[in-house]
Amino acid sequence: LLAECRRVLRAGGAIRLATPNLAQVCRFHTMRSDPAVARYLAWSRPRYAVPGPGSDAAHVINSLFYHHGHRFLYDEETLSALLREAGFINCVACAPSESPRPGMAGLEHHGHVMGDEFNRLETLVVEAQTPVA
Repeated sequence: LLAECRRVLRAGGAIRLATPNLAQVCRFHTMRSDPAVARYLAWSRPRYAVPGPGSDAAHVINSLFYHHGHRFLYDEETLSALLREAGFINCVACAPSESPRPGMAGLEHHGHVMGDEFNRLETLVVEAQTPVA
């Protein structure tokens, strides 16, 4: 997919990817007593996780891995490496709805569904560009 994106983008063109953030998802289990994480888990489990006994963290983490069409959860290092391997340069992580590139801020709409606090807790955004020459 990334190689095809690289092929069709013009020189200097940019790509913006938003996906669940593996580093944050791991934090959901180890930091479940953190107030922001606890609020997120309590909000997410009844909406997206399969019902059953056990911790909110276990159910929400598994939901992020196996639902919504995800096949792999990325951290910044891995997603940036894949972008570079596909021929992109200048990989930069951004907060959801923010961008250093003109016209790239606010493109994803996941925060409209879950709110800004939870979107920032869950989402990894990485931008990159194609070489100019």
